[in-house]
Amino acid sequence: MALAELEAEMPKLGGKKFSAKQIMKWIYSKSARDINLMTDLSVELRKNLAESWRVGSLETVNVKKSETANKYILRCADGNRIESVLMFFGTRNTICLSTQVGCCYGCEFCYTGKMGFKRHLTVSEILDQINLVRTEAGIKINNIVFMGMGEPLANYDNTVKSIRLINASEGFNIGARHITLSTVGLADKLTKLIKEGLNINISISLNAPNDDVRRRIMPAAMVFEMKELLDASRKYQAATAADVTLEYVMIKNVNDTIECLEEFIKKARGFKVNLITLNKSSACEWEPSSEHRIHIWLKRMSEAKLIGTVRRSAGAELNAACGQLGSGK
Repeated sequence: MALAELEAEMPKLGGKKFSAKQIMKWIYSKSARDINLMTDLSVELRKNLAESWRVGSLETVNVKKSETANKYILRCADGNRIESVLMFFGTRNTICLSTQVGCCYGCEFCYTGKMGFKRHLTVSEILDQINLVRTEAGIKINNIVFMGMGEPLANYDNTVKSIRLINASEGFNIGARHITLSTVGLADKLTKLIKEGLNINISISLNAPNDDVRRRIMPAAMVFEMKELLDASRKYQAATAADVTLEYVMIKNVNDTIECLEEFIKKARGFKVNLITLNKSSACEWEPSSEHRIHIWLKRMSEAKLIGTVRRSAGAELNAACGQLGSGK
């Protein structure tokens, strides 16, 4: 709940308005998931809260760890399972959040897409991932990426409310420039997001130089043509001054040809570009592009004055990298 919502509930529960801030501090600063631990609340308020309220509903099923990442398999109250990933980049600890159980967009390289869509996650389930992970790991989380299971903008209202609570001073207090949302390209929702005033960074899962190639890789994501998606992305970037990055999963002989490169360069002007090595999973029979081909792309983009980097996905050894979530392994 947002602070104003919680404040409105306090008189009904025998608490004062200021009790709402105390509760928020326990949840977001101290990671408390047990109401009885909130010892600066009155006994009456704790009793009334405990009778019908709860803090979070996820349970940890399994944790897999490596040097680059930890993968958390979490069980929802209804028995559905989701996965979250904690990634380590030097001094930065980044959590990758899921927003849905499964996904309806069926990208050919993505295991989650092969699951199909089951349901949206609630605000509580999205935020509880942060509390569980940082408590288990015992570390501070610096960055949030909405790049886990599901399409964040398809679960629009719950995603937006979650971002507000992540960003709020009485919430997790993580700045907008440390929050990135990845989308398959729902142009209408991206345009709507401008009006929310969140000003978070956006990653567009583009993965193709034109609609024909993109339709082969991301068939269900072709609700919007590439021109409409890129126009919406430029509008978002201009309105918010936030970063909009084009994500491009490099797939051998599918989207990595020289012809694809030259066409992509024309479309990508004005954006940052992340080239991503295809992560193998049982969902995909395609092969990743060679290191040599990726080097050619980087060199040519540099010549064309595009800012391009290669994103090495953390957690591939755990089936925790881009395109691998949902296996439960």
